[in-house]
Amino acid sequence: MSNDGPRKLETCDDTCPDTAIIGRAKAVKLRRPKFDFKTFTPHWARNREFAQALNAGSPIPTCIEPYLNQVMRRAADTLGPAYSRLRQDITLFIGQETAHYQMHARYDEAMATNGYPRVREFAAQMKATYQRFLTAKSLKFNLAYCAGFETFSQAYAYYFYEAIDDLFAGADDTTAAKVWHWHLAEEFEHRSVCHEAAKALHCGYAARLYGLVYAFFHLSVQTKRILHYLLEVDRARMSAQEIADSRRSERRYQRRASLYLLPRILRMALPFYDPRRQRTPRGLDAYLQRIEQEFAS
Repeated sequence: MSNDGPRKLETCDDTCPDTAIIGRAKAVKLRRPKFDFKTFTPHWARNREFAQALNAGSPIPTCIEPYLNQVMRRAADTLGPAYSRLRQDITLFIGQETAHYQMHARYDEAMATNGYPRVREFAAQMKATYQRFLTAKSLKFNLAYCAGFETFSQAYAYYFYEAIDDLFAGADDTTAAKVWHWHLAEEFEHRSVCHEAAKALHCGYAARLYGLVYAFFHLSVQTKRILHYLLEVDRARMSAQEIADSRRSERRYQRRASLYLLPRILRMALPFYDPRRQRTPRGLDAYLQRIEQEFAS
């Protein structure tokens, strides 16, 4: 690889191609939507606890996706000459993930300036953790963690597009809803890149399974911490009855999410799982076309 290769993979803003084909999947495109956070409100959905559950997830991509990019850049540097196509896929992957974490950083800042300043603190802690992973952990561990995260992200794409339309009712045009639908659609688009890189660099099934389990529990803990804080702020302004109602609503939503997501993540953990062969969630392609048309420039 030339000396220019890693630099292009890292920045990607102006040097990435606009499309690439990943495995047997459809073309992957680099999109740059310009969502407006000027009118953002934390309680953007009718179900406050649902909105806050998604808000609590936003610092995750802000922190994990720069880490994903660095891991995949290291993987690209390690791949042999037979993997030129995979290196091209990694370039697109990094381009999409860069757009994601930059957008979620704006999302997080909107939360921080709307009454939840500790969101910044949680993000700083997670960034420090991922820096430690890069410094102290092996490439094999980091690839397995990344592949695990990318695997269960697909379950969330199905969840968002096929299972919770009722929760988005009346909120489809909010900035938060648009960000999440765009983000998860692109996660599904590039779903095979980390998986293929891990396999190419001899990260076997046992390691990938460990990475999936590790990433799932690690990120679940982080999200719960942030959600606890967000709801604690909300409930400080509630009556006793409102707090009881809020807690019931939170439990109902968490149970619903778990019943949908966990069986699908378990199926994705099986040894014969191939992300390239997964069907596209209903409405995902149409939504991406809508985003492309809305932000065409």
